[in-house]
Parts: sequence; structure tokens; C-alpha cells
Amino acid sequence: MQAYTASGLKLARIELNGLAGKVIPAALYLPDADISHWPQSEVQTWSRNYLSVPVDGILNFTRTPEVWFWTVRHYRMAQQLMPGVIGLLRDDTRSERLGIQVQSLGVLEKTYPIADRSSATDLGTPDWPQGFDFIRLRVNVRYPLWWKLRKPERLQLEITRADGSRDLQWAILPPNVSTDLWFYPWSAPDLAAYFNADSKQWRNGHRPAIVRLRLLATPLDWVSQQPESITIESAEAVKLVESSR
Repeated sequence: MQAYTASGLKLARIELNGLAGKVIPAALYLPDADISHWPQSEVQTWSRNYLSVPVDGILNFTRTPEVWFWTVRHYRMAQQLMPGVIGLLRDDTRSERLGIQVQSLGVLEKTYPIADRSSATDLGTPDWPQGFDFIRLRVNVRYPLWWKLRKPERLQLEITRADGSRDLQWAILPPNVSTDLWFYPWSAPDLAAYFNADSKQWRNGHRPAIVRLRLLATPLDWVSQQPESITIESAEAVKLVESSR
């Protein structure tokens, strides 16, 4: 079993219950590296040194967002110990101060029939609010019964920004169930900044608006089962916010 490839909400809650039952004074946070432009030799060196890389292309934040949000609400950054390793200290006051702000992206909520093994579902132009951090899609991908004998197709979100840059992020979700998919549409290592005690340090660098979203469903191999439809139930931008003390 590859760690957390498809842990799902039930297993994530088991992990969170275990974390909530312990008071661990210090921890390590290993943000996923942005390996999109790395040579394979560098990826292998990074992973051999026990630093974090996406598993099957899926970022750890997208795989278990509930664990990330719990951690950021209970720990703050102490220092960067080495590239790719952040030292954290327990700070439960953050759970009282940190919350989220949600805004609809204005994406049409509808069911898209899937007629081909490789499909691209255009979600249109989102109303992206400046300064927001995450994308949350509520999606239901319907498969025929055959998926149990075969396997679901690969699902990816294509993110296009106003400056022309484009990102393709992998996702995984259970078939035939409404599921919240979370994406961080910027550079994965920047997630470490949210552990900073100073919220002004959370969003460094240029963040162009997101101007287009597409969901891609493609077969991993000949065994992959084509979905019957993809239903977009909601599409939202989410911002991590800190209330005044």
C-alpha cells in the first residue's frame, strides 16, 4: 500500500482523532517539492533523503487536506532545519484564531456526460477573488459497475492563470460519491509559509488570477474504466484567515 494514496475521509478522521488525543510539543513539516521541472535523477535523490514528494502525482495537501488544516491550526513555524524540512512548535491558540473564508467561483453546477476515454470538462472562467488561497470543488464522478473489476480513470485539474502559466494537478476520489477536492493552485513548497506566526508572511510572491479550470479524465492504461459522467456540485475559493485577538 502506498501511503495515503487514497486514504479517504474515514481514515483521515482516524488519524486526526489520534493526533487530537496527544499533546506533541514539536513536529516536522515536509512540504511537497515542486518537481515539475526536475530531472528524474534529482527527484530520486530528494526522495532517497526522505523528503516529501507527491505520491502518484498527487500532492499531500490534495490527498489529505483535513490533516493539513488541523496541523496548521495547532502548530507554528519555529525554523527551517534544512531545505524541505520545517521545524514546528505546538501552539493551540492558533485553533482559536484561524478560520476560513469561502467565496463561490461562479462555476456552473451541472452534470457533464463523458463520451470518450480521454475527456476534458471545461468548467469555464471562475470569478477568482484576489488574495484567496485554495480551490475546493465538490465533484461526483459516476462509473458503471465495471469499475470494480477494472479501475477508475486518472482525474486531473488543469489550472490556467492570467499570466498564461498553466498547472496540471492530480486528484483521487471514490467513484459514485460526492467528494470535496482541495487544490493549492500555487507552488507546493509555499504551503509551509502558512505556519508562520505572522500572517503577513503567508502570501509572498506574485499570484495572478485564475482564469480557467478544466477537469481531465484520462486512462492510466487499457484496464482503466471510462466514467459515465462528471457532476460539478460546487466550486469555491477558500482563504485562510486570522481573527484579531
